Amino acid sequence: MVALVSPLRPLDVAPSSGLLCSACGFLLIQPKQTECGHRYCSPCVQGLFRKEEEVNCLVCEEKLSPSKFHNDRAAENDALASEVKCPHVGCSWQGRLKTYLSSHQQECSFMPEPCPNANFGCRFVSAQKGMKMHLSDECLWRMVPCQYCAAPVSFSLLKDHMCSPTGQKDISLHGPLMARKAEASAESFSKMDEQSRLSLHSLLESAEMQRKAHGEGLKSGPRESSEPHLVTLLSEVYHLNARLDKQETVNTNFKQLVMGKLVSLTGSVSRINHSDTPDATCRQQGEQKVDSLEKVVSVLRQDLQRQMLLMEALQHRCLEYEKVIQGLQSRSGQSQRPQEPVSANGILVWKIENVASLLRAARAEQRTSYYSPSFCTHPFGYRLCCRLYPNGDGSGKGTHVSLFLVLMRGDYDDVLRWPFQQKVTFLVLDQTPHQKPFRESFVPDTSSASFHKPKSHMNVASGSPQFLKHNQLMASSSPYLKNDTFYIKVIIDPSGLDI
Repeated sequence: MVALVSPLRPLDVAPSSGLLCSACGFLLIQPKQTECGHRYCSPCVQGLFRKEEEVNCLVCEEKLSPSKFHNDRAAENDALASEVKCPHVGCSWQGRLKTYLSSHQQECSFMPEPCPNANFGCRFVSAQKGMKMHLSDECLWRMVPCQYCAAPVSFSLLKDHMCSPTGQKDISLHGPLMARKAEASAESFSKMDEQSRLSLHSLLESAEMQRKAHGEGLKSGPRESSEPHLVTLLSEVYHLNARLDKQETVNTNFKQLVMGKLVSLTGSVSRINHSDTPDATCRQQGEQKVDSLEKVVSVLRQDLQRQMLLMEALQHRCLEYEKVIQGLQSRSGQSQRPQEPVSANGILVWKIENVASLLRAARAEQRTSYYSPSFCTHPFGYRLCCRLYPNGDGSGKGTHVSLFLVLMRGDYDDVLRWPFQQKVTFLVLDQTPHQKPFRESFVPDTSSASFHKPKSHMNVASGSPQFLKHNQLMASSSPYLKNDTFYIKVIIDPSGLDI
């Protein structure tokens, strides 16, 4: 079964458009098909029924219940055979999804991982290559030994770990101050997580609206190859926003710590000045505490200034990424153009070349199916195409060539008669002088959703899973195969059409 992975899209979008989830838009995960003919990931189906027992299909708005979803093993096999690229930034690996899940996903050295000190508040996320340097030199929560007492102390708390060279505690207000700092840090991290979730939700909604807006005008043909770049840039913007939120939280913690120490300092000085029996020792200890706290305040002010400069730099980078995203979205909208049909008389002649190579690839599950060019029954009629499985599909898998008809969304669907009822004839042309083609015909099942008015860019394919036996096509005396090429002809009966 397909496992839940990072958002992946097929490298070749056109033949795999039917393998994208109708909810999330990524490659199908444990696919389920509805009775209205649309496919969803199993996790997306669980999300749909999380609060309600009946929902509307996101494509055609038909009422659906859990019993109307069925496992789609054929779509799952196609998804596992799809070519994908590793989604982790910096990784150039690409191959079949099945290989990605079985080996590369666990071995990828570019997979981002959280810092082992994440439970203490470190929000650093990096690939394996950058984690060692972070843990040894950069992590604020790494453990370092105190130079006086040799006790292991978190680097971020080392300045608050006040001890004398003999190992005895020096400042009595250390305990309460650290308790207040811990409480403030816990509350800040809780708020930061909530803001991160809201930011992520907002970014995903924006990306989905942009995808749907551009998808409305796409009737056929491949999707724009810049979509993976949009997803990568959206992820980068999210991480930058999270880092901005973290810097604001750190600034707040610094301010709270400074105020706490100033209050403690004021109280200590007040007690020394108003003591009834001040002595030289008490005054000297008070002066030492004042000097120590002044040094801490000075260091904190410097850190605060550095954090403010870093936050300004991150804000500038966010603006640059937003401009890049807007430019890519604009280019994506301008470059999407519908593919024109190759004929408008209800007849398609499809030339299939390199048959032996296509059959080997299908048997190895590298690519199992191919789409023909689109054609129309007449200039203002139904728009269709064919889907060919060289190694068969369903009952014909491994023994036959399977051929299916696909109804596509057309410009004149609103004025055509539905469901589609025209007789369909599939032929394999004879390339010898005898001219005796192999022929098979069928009449559409009007109860099938495959022949109803398309709600998306194309319906589920339907036709002949056992169209032509392999030994008939590949035999040395076969009249249908010549120079590793054969021809398929499709004829739509025009009877009853208002042409």
